[in-house]
Amino acid sequence: MDAPVIALPTESKLEEYVREVLCQRDNLDPRQSALYRSTITRHGRECGWMFHLKGVRAMRNSAIFAESENRILFYDSTGKKFHEVKLSECPSVEALSKAA
Repeated sequence: MDAPVIALPTESKLEEYVREVLCQRDNLDPRQSALYRSTITRHGRECGWMFHLKGVRAMRNSAIFAESENRILFYDSTGKKFHEVKLSECPSVEALSKAA
């Protein structure tokens, strides 16, 4: 089955979508679930983000945004991939980190 294609042109829209999908997986309340983000680098260049969602239980779902591939991969707390989306628009990781 092909991955759906969506537009997430800003950093905030991308984070909001990731939080929503990760919370829905285990029926968590987004307001009570902490979302953490780390930058992924390849050959010294920032190329994506890794998100971790920590819920009220001892679970930890995650997502990887790979900018060069224009997609987000979602994994449950066992490490099994459960969802994937392709992006028609996405924020630039390197440009955002330079602006910060």
